[in-house]
Amino acid sequence: MPLPGFVEALQKHAIPRQIGWYGYKGSLPQTRKIASEALKKHRGISFLPDDIFMTNGTVVGLAMCLKMLNKLQSKRDRMATELQNMGYELNIPQGTFFLLVKSPWDDDGAFAELLATNYQVFVLPGTPQEIPGYFRISLTANDEMITQALPKFKAAREEAIKKKN
Repeated sequence: MPLPGFVEALQKHAIPRQIGWYGYKGSLPQTRKIASEALKKHRGISFLPDDIFMTNGTVVGLAMCLKMLNKLQSKRDRMATELQNMGYELNIPQGTFFLLVKSPWDDDGAFAELLATNYQVFVLPGTPQEIPGYFRISLTANDEMITQALPKFKAAREEAIKKKN
């Protein structure tokens, strides 16, 4: 399901206010070339200019998507840095809505349950996705939720290590 307000915002800003006016006209070859170069430079996505087809509002839609991606990357970087500073092991993904974090316990389901029961933090255990020993954190949480969860991740890790030893 899209983020709240995303569809409405896309519809509102993708439709030109004056017939025939667009930030870029998709029919112009230089527009497709600029889009191709920008996707390659800023996102590492390669498309030939002739393979890019744009309709009314595409540039605005792309800009909104890139803004959302930047926000997700910011959350990813913040969470990854904080969790690593706490002692968690993780790989930093390049394109996903989740962080995959090594559980302090071999039983990732039990650690996910500890987080939920004792700290009201909900993560997805890795075992059901055939990634035993890891858990996934959604990056779609808002900044306030992340701020509230970070000290709980620290406390949960400390509790898990004490119980493990």
